[in-house]
Amino acid sequence: MMYEREGNEIITGATDVLWDNITFAVTDDKMLVDDGYTYANAGLNGFEGRWNDETISGIVIKYGCKLQDREIVRKIFGDNIEGAIMAMIQAVTAVETYLYFMNAAEDSKLQGRNSQA
Repeated sequence: MMYEREGNEIITGATDVLWDNITFAVTDDKMLVDDGYTYANAGLNGFEGRWNDETISGIVIKYGCKLQDREIVRKIFGDNIEGAIMAMIQAVTAVETYLYFMNAAEDSKLQGRNSQA
């Protein structure tokens, strides 16, 4: 897996929906955290209204992650930081897909139905 570690920051080779490298912080209690970046980006890009903690929590749990105070987090088990990074990348990507693409597709279906009525 391609990533760099600079102190407590993990910079992955994966990109988010804004074409920024997906980055995480490593906490003292062996957790990876997105520091609320995914939530903040949703707000900055006009998608905050689509953020629903219960729905987002249901998405990230499928990748072994949790939603904690609007931050995506994952425990690092043993020395398996690569596994935790991969799970976090998948969780962030799934959340972004839901926020930016799935709802947009649903919205355009609804608009199509409304224009036919």
